[in-house]
Amino acid sequence: MRKTYTPVIAILLCISTGCNQKHAQVPLIKSVKIDTAQLYNRAEELTFPGKVEAGKDINIAFKVAGTIEEIPVNQGDFVKKGDIIAIMDPRDYQTQLKATTAEYNAIKGQAERVISLYQDSSVAENDYEKAMYGLQQITAKLKAHQDALNDTKLRAPFDGYIQKIIFDKNETVGAGMAVISMIGNSPNQVTINIPIKSYTQRDNFDSYSCTFDIMPNRVFPLELIGVSPKANMNQLYNVKLQFKESDKNITPGMSTNVTITQRHESEERLQIPLSAIFNKEGATYVMIYNPTSSTVETRKVNIDSIDRNSMVLITNGLNEGDIVVSAGVNSLKDGEKVTPLKESSSTNIGGLL
Repeated sequence: MRKTYTPVIAILLCISTGCNQKHAQVPLIKSVKIDTAQLYNRAEELTFPGKVEAGKDINIAFKVAGTIEEIPVNQGDFVKKGDIIAIMDPRDYQTQLKATTAEYNAIKGQAERVISLYQDSSVAENDYEKAMYGLQQITAKLKAHQDALNDTKLRAPFDGYIQKIIFDKNETVGAGMAVISMIGNSPNQVTINIPIKSYTQRDNFDSYSCTFDIMPNRVFPLELIGVSPKANMNQLYNVKLQFKESDKNITPGMSTNVTITQRHESEERLQIPLSAIFNKEGATYVMIYNPTSSTVETRKVNIDSIDRNSMVLITNGLNEGDIVVSAGVNSLKDGEKVTPLKESSSTNIGGLL
């Protein structure tokens, strides 16, 4: 008996010749992540460690030598300008002044007689000049000895606090030897060191502020006092800043972080993610998304720099508002249709819903 396999063969032929051609494949449209080219924030923040210093911090010394008789202040005391903060034994200077005063009175009496006679043409001009010269000398000597006696009292040069008492009562000190250290009552200062790159851009510094770890929620505005024109051995330049307002919680010696806002001189730049950039034949490109046609096209761009947040700064090739593909650019072709990925909702973390 002869068996017929025609139906089976027909089925196989149908499969092999593509009976399912009526179910043609639909082209796959890729989903891409997009970002918009935006103007770059032209203000850049530079941060440096700093140290708080007293606005006025000086060592005070007697102008004369002698033995300290009394120190009527204690460490930490607040004093006003002109207050006596140390007294030297004045006896030697009092004796000196008495002797000079007696000498002055004698010479002055003689000079006055010579001047009177000269006016009557009774003495020679040479005698008159000697008398005047002697009177000037003794007057200057008397003034110097009066000042020396006054200098046995050391006075505060400004309002401030006694930081340290270096010598005590009954100790002998020489002229110019520091006896007391004072801190002024003026706003404190901050010192930082900046590298040469920042130094060359100092004219673009716009504003200054500082923060402290112990006061994390407070920002203290500063103003520039000056920048050293000479680098130290570490090739750093010293910058002095001053607090705009005094604060009792900020004291000399504290560490701080200083932020300098710096303007940029360059032309307007646009920022896009680094992932939107790709290279081809030695040039740099991005893929521009056209929302009207849902297609992409290649465009050449010029890069200025890359910031710390992995954003590329573009100088040419883009306009503000241009939409760029920021992921998967290497798998796309000019004119290819794509679908932008929707941003995840704040309540749909991970896009799971």
